[in-house]
Amino acid sequence: MKKDYTTVEDFAADESFQNYCLHKSSKESDTWIKYSKKNLEKKGIMEEAKSMILLFSSPEALVVQSTSVSTNHRKYWAAGIFILLTAVLGSYMLWQQKKVESTIAYVTYRALQEQEFISLPDQSTIQLREGATLRVSEPWTANQREVWLEGEAFFDIMKTNNKKKEKFTVHLSSGDIAVLGTSFLVKESPEKTKIILVEGSIKFTNDDENFLLQPDDVLSIDKEMSYIKHKQDVAEYTTWKESNLTFKSKSIDDILSVLKNSYGLIVKLGSKKLKNRKITTSIAKNDPQLLLQAIAEIYNVEIIKKEGFIILK
Repeated sequence: MKKDYTTVEDFAADESFQNYCLHKSSKESDTWIKYSKKNLEKKGIMEEAKSMILLFSSPEALVVQSTSVSTNHRKYWAAGIFILLTAVLGSYMLWQQKKVESTIAYVTYRALQEQEFISLPDQSTIQLREGATLRVSEPWTANQREVWLEGEAFFDIMKTNNKKKEKFTVHLSSGDIAVLGTSFLVKESPEKTKIILVEGSIKFTNDDENFLLQPDDVLSIDKEMSYIKHKQDVAEYTTWKESNLTFKSKSIDDILSVLKNSYGLIVKLGSKKLKNRKITTSIAKNDPQLLLQAIAEIYNVEIIKKEGFIILK
């Protein structure tokens, strides 16, 4: 197996991948199944390559029946099949692209500032964090409430009055979230996805697993498709969407958890005595650096910035 499969042709021309598509080897099937789970971004081109291989899977097209065929003839046959496969591929991919484009349309939103608020026709709201991208299905109907997320966003989904309870679906690279009416946060990245439920209930599903989340549940999914579900104070993850930072009698240890989960800041304490010290403060601006400065002034400690983390000493 190569490491640089980037096109449909790369997969379609690989004999091992062909055997996997045609169920000729259980060992190769296991190998490619693991590969697909670790490389979810390539799922689309793998499916297209598989469709092409199955298109030529008849005995006449892909199997040499005669055992008397010479080695050179076998080579010519294999080359001919590959050329045929490549020749048809262009028109097939163009047809597939036109088919998708004709059935699915999107409105794309990109958060170019700290926060971007999006109001949907059903009065649901989505708060995108800077750098996030959201695609919303078009047209938007009760039977088609779908969005595709890359990055971090907070969802506040309205319940429908319809007795059928049409679902709201959030598509991620690691799976899908089915929603009826609830509030939750999604932190989606190539390395890890976190789904944090504030209220209501949601269901996460993909090809292998499904999880029903209740309030205060946090579901973590890494790029190896390992899952961890646990309870946690969800406020630690949602502080970034507030206009200011307010803490009332919070321990510094708890505040450091907020800085890690909401802002990705790793802050270490130079003295364990600081860990359980309480702090009450309000920062008019949602700026974690100002919060650190407030802690440093209150407890007369120094802020030392290292590569990848900060020390309060």
